[in-house]
Amino acid sequence: MADMAVEQHHADAHHDDHHGDHFTPEEALDNAKFATWLYLGSEVMIFTGMIVAYLVFRVYNPEAIALAKEHLSIQLVSANTFLLLASSWAMVMGLRAVQQGSNAGLVRWMTVTVVMGTVFVALQVYEYVELAHHGVVLNVPTEDEVTELIAAGQIPFWMEEGIEGLQGSQAFADAEAAKGEALTVAEEGTIVAQKLGQYGQRFYAPTAFHGAHVIVGVLWGLWIMWGGLRKKFTTERYAAVEVFGLYWHFVDVVWIVLFTFIYLI
Repeated sequence: MADMAVEQHHADAHHDDHHGDHFTPEEALDNAKFATWLYLGSEVMIFTGMIVAYLVFRVYNPEAIALAKEHLSIQLVSANTFLLLASSWAMVMGLRAVQQGSNAGLVRWMTVTVVMGTVFVALQVYEYVELAHHGVVLNVPTEDEVTELIAAGQIPFWMEEGIEGLQGSQAFADAEAAKGEALTVAEEGTIVAQKLGQYGQRFYAPTAFHGAHVIVGVLWGLWIMWGGLRKKFTTERYAAVEVFGLYWHFVDVVWIVLFTFIYLI
């Protein structure tokens, strides 16, 4: 009997040790939150570098900023910003639903979040297409290419508008001083294209990087929806939903900063 008691004691101790390897729902949520905040901290540093690069460019290239801002659609981007803000509210409602034990409510609100995030990306792509149509691109034509366009009578309308807008500007004055004579139309057009291209490089980097985060968020949201459909979450176990909420709110906050510095100021 004594041997049986000892064996039972060891078995119970082994069971307790094995059980101790599992986290409680509260511990799992705390650990997941901590890991998420570490990840988001690294993302903050990346976005900060991109925003600082844009602001430095803005200070030293006011003419490029003025040229490009003529083609930024504040109305479109404002509507898109509202969509992203509303999607964060939907995310909060989805989390509230799962905390109350409703997987169906989570799925409904997550559907709203995912749809709004998808529309945000679609409108951003539309904006990029329009900006490219107005010369805000990553690459810039050479002077020889601009000369060929002018000779063929195919000078883009945005280049003509840019040349007119930069008449009497410091950029043209500096180029004329360096050349020692008046600039040709091709040289003026090249300066316009270069400035728009330089702006595009600073504009697309942070906004497209943010757009990539939204796409990841949409895919992540679909995974959360799938979990809700399978009734995977309970009033005690919803760490995955809350961690996704932290990520989605971060994406929202970053966009507010980008919208303020790039579009409004």
